[in-house]
Amino acid sequence: MRVELHETEPLNAQGNPLTPIRVELETEEEQPDTAAGLKLVITFTNTGKQTVKIQNPDDSIQLLLQNDKGWPVRVPTPPPRAFINRSEDREGHKNAPQLLSLQPSEQHRATMQIRETEAEDHSKKGPLPPSRYKAQLRVLLIAADSNLERERSYRKLESQQITVDYGSVK
Repeated sequence: MRVELHETEPLNAQGNPLTPIRVELETEEEQPDTAAGLKLVITFTNTGKQTVKIQNPDDSIQLLLQNDKGWPVRVPTPPPRAFINRSEDREGHKNAPQLLSLQPSEQHRATMQIRETEAEDHSKKGPLPPSRYKAQLRVLLIAADSNLERERSYRKLESQQITVDYGSVK
């Protein structure tokens, strides 16, 4: 199954360099192999005719996951890259945002594999149990050019809710 993410607020397309970026969520509706985890692939495609530079979107992907009873499922997430001290130097700033240049027709793919859940207070983790899950993604695209007006520097996108049968669902 493949769904395109849509705007969550009106887009000021005039002068917004992010307009040509198409974002899609792709997954298998039935995923019986629980050892691999629940797998979701997010694709960012430059459909325009010019190179588009954005902040790496991998840290701005938010997953909303619900179990078969409609309850939210808390999934452990790594800290954003900006909070991790890296040894490589980016123009004098070790924790500067990573930038991504997408050439025309080029794609960037981010894969999420959810194998475990987390308690509300973050005290305990456990395997993701087999179930019918509903998943929805939200993505914030941010232009690499910090001189743009606020209205032209980002896009907020979200997917429709999709259903995935994970493991042996009866």
